[in-house]
Amino acid sequence: MAYADRHLLITFKDQPFRYYPGRATAPFARECRRVFGKGPAALWASVFSTGLIEVDHAASLLWLASAQMAEQLGVPDLAMTLDEIDAGPALYAELVAEKTEKRRSFHTADVDRLTLPAKLDAIVSSVGKREKAIVYTEYRDGITDVLLDGFRAEGHKVALFDGSVSDEDRNQTLTAFRLPAGSAKAVNVIVATSAITTGIDGLQHCQKLIMASLPFTHARYEQLRGRIRRPTADKTPRTITILCPIVRTNGWSSDAIRLKRIESKKDIASSTVDGTVPKFAGSSRSGLEQSILKALDKNLLQS
Repeated sequence: MAYADRHLLITFKDQPFRYYPGRATAPFARECRRVFGKGPAALWASVFSTGLIEVDHAASLLWLASAQMAEQLGVPDLAMTLDEIDAGPALYAELVAEKTEKRRSFHTADVDRLTLPAKLDAIVSSVGKREKAIVYTEYRDGITDVLLDGFRAEGHKVALFDGSVSDEDRNQTLTAFRLPAGSAKAVNVIVATSAITTGIDGLQHCQKLIMASLPFTHARYEQLRGRIRRPTADKTPRTITILCPIVRTNGWSSDAIRLKRIESKKDIASSTVDGTVPKFAGSSRSGLEQSILKALDKNLLQS
């Protein structure tokens, strides 16, 4: 590949975009400086050597294809673990009973609230007392308090980060999260909603990301990963574990449906590079929510 043809291939605001040296748009340039402390030209000169480098940009830069670039910038690796949990028929009966009672007011927030108890032990036991972890949930009511209580019961120092938390308290939480584990004022677990996915820095010391419930969109999932996938000041090599509990009951799983949606969006992004057509194109968030509830009904008819 000739030098003039070398470029960064990114997805910026869900649109494919190619960056050639000296042709950066202002938003892309600002994001480069915010994330890496240098502009596109300096970043290019310091890490680009050969070939095509693919970058997925949801709300922050996620460097995917170049191990050399990741090593030089100190970007951590990500390792996903799926924890399959069979909740048995009791959970399914509880879901159906509440859906029947609430009718049209039954929502995926209710699904997350009802399935959380089946995940709670796996979520809490996955974090050591000296580990830094973020536990993400799409919904707050009936969920964040359960998570907070579960971690506190096991002696963890835990804090909430959602839309109800003031800016002052957010800053205090982030400061405490950066403190060494075991220190008197340190926080080792943050229970967070989508409030933590945009505009929040200082999460570089996170060692585990636990999905108490998966986002409904690939963009939000990448935003969340982007918050923690930042180099530390000393660029120490590290691996962040992403734990995703998948609860199944009578063969039905809201978690599995959402994970399929996220993976399908990743396939769509890849198709801009390799031309491969993804098997599952997904839908809007509202369409996905309806699909989850319809799958519950369909499973009931078949059971």
